[in-house]
Amino acid sequence: MKKQPIKQLAIAVCILFASCAHQSAPGGGPDDKTSPTIVAMSPADGSVNVNPKERITIAFSEWISRKSDKGVSIYPPVNIKTVVSRNKLDIIPLKGFDDSTTYHISITTQLLDLHNNPILSPLSITFSTGPVLDSGTLAGCIIDPSKKYLQPKVVLFNKEHLHPDSMFTGTPDYLTQTDSSGYFEFKSIKKGWYYTIAFLDQNSDNRIQPSKEPIYSTPDSLLMISTKEQSVFLFPSSYDTTTLRLSNVKPQSSTILTGDWNIPLDPRSGYSNPSCYIYRIDTPSVTTAGTYIPLPNAKIFTLRLRTPMSLAPYNLVCKVIAPTGKTIIDTLKFNGISADDTTKPFARAMFPAAGSVSDLEPKLHIIWSKPVVINSPVALIDSTGSDSLYMKPSPGYSDTTFFSLKRRLQPDRKYQLVIMQNTGTDIAGNQLKAKDSTDTAAVIMFRTLQADSIAISLQGSASCLDKNVHRKWIFKLFNSMTSYSTKDSAGSFRFDSLQAGKGSLSYFDDYNENDKPDIGRLIPWYPSEAHFSAADTIEARARWDVEGVAIDLCDQCRKKNAVDSK
Repeated sequence: MKKQPIKQLAIAVCILFASCAHQSAPGGGPDDKTSPTIVAMSPADGSVNVNPKERITIAFSEWISRKSDKGVSIYPPVNIKTVVSRNKLDIIPLKGFDDSTTYHISITTQLLDLHNNPILSPLSITFSTGPVLDSGTLAGCIIDPSKKYLQPKVVLFNKEHLHPDSMFTGTPDYLTQTDSSGYFEFKSIKKGWYYTIAFLDQNSDNRIQPSKEPIYSTPDSLLMISTKEQSVFLFPSSYDTTTLRLSNVKPQSSTILTGDWNIPLDPRSGYSNPSCYIYRIDTPSVTTAGTYIPLPNAKIFTLRLRTPMSLAPYNLVCKVIAPTGKTIIDTLKFNGISADDTTKPFARAMFPAAGSVSDLEPKLHIIWSKPVVINSPVALIDSTGSDSLYMKPSPGYSDTTFFSLKRRLQPDRKYQLVIMQNTGTDIAGNQLKAKDSTDTAAVIMFRTLQADSIAISLQGSASCLDKNVHRKWIFKLFNSMTSYSTKDSAGSFRFDSLQAGKGSLSYFDDYNENDKPDIGRLIPWYPSEAHFSAADTIEARARWDVEGVAIDLCDQCRKKNAVDSK
């Protein structure tokens, strides 16, 4: 009977020790929304002559989660062990730190307290095992007009350390994370030439996943980082290491093949123009060459054969030079056909839609059932016959034909564009399919806005901008697909005869003159076109000349940092 109290005491002690050994959030009370902060560190931030075998201890204002080790990394990379105990984080070098080296401890918002509250802002702590810290510095911010970034990580790759096989998928030389406004800063880094890239680390491994994670890059591929202060912008970019391959081929007739690549083969991809041929599998020595016709989709192409196929198995062979200089040869099997393509292309859709109301600069285009080329100019005429203009169609074969206006249309008019069947052909030479007995293949009919719905002009400037022949301004109406572009004049803009309404203003550097901001590429390097958006709502008022609009687009990185620090 006397053993019972002893047994109960033993159970109580076990429970006590179990609860002490398990680090978890206490229950009850109001929800804790306070972020942990650093209250002490040994050695201190900026210390020099640190013992290479010394452990780094960081104390926080509250207990932190054991999973917080995912939010801690050190650069230059070194093998470490992290130990979380209550409110302390120990970083232990397994083989010691290198002599005379400046190290950066990066603490991201993946460091959490026991209530899953992240640190308020990412932190970078530096120390040196030598007598001085490195002196290189770099600051900047992410500029993303879509506003979809969620505190990307920013990495630096030293040009001399970049491995040709892993390239930007390897371990970076330095890493930090932006604050909630997109601002970042590197201090005390080794001087040299660096690639500067930002990415959304979706799997928390501190490495870039090509084609899976959003990427941002600088307009210049390499930056010289020195003691001189500099601020850079990073814009949306892309990184795809997928090797180009044929993914599909289909004969349309005895002389026409259509095919698909697995990735877009656009002019910026760095690949050469492909050369392709076919051969019968039973007679591989006899080949048939073809004319390669790229289509605007960039993944789709057509091959027009010089001699007809027969009913037999064939191989399509395409050769292309990769950006690295390597020759890629890919082969895809298909079954040949002997029939001719006699199907006429027809109009699937026309824009503006029939009976719709358009602004004075509509984007006229027709979507066809298959690629066609329109061989002659067409006329756009109003219903009174008093206003007409001829337009050139977009060149080359495409399933979409655009018609460019040389001037604005008149307000409150009905316009009509008629495409006759003999004005265009498909790749096989078939004329357009007529809608009726009049030989009409397509008709675009619409009305322009009334004068009471048109703003006479919208004018303004950004005081910090100087002359740039590539800069263009965009005014985009809210809740609408309607947008306008105009060329810059030494930091000023002027839009004329536009649809009245509220919208947003932005500008971009249109180096390829395609009237839209293009994202960049990492491999082969292609610069992003700088694109800045103003936060203010701008109104183009009906029947008004809106003048003197001042756009605040200056010192965005500095302003973001100042706002964040308040």
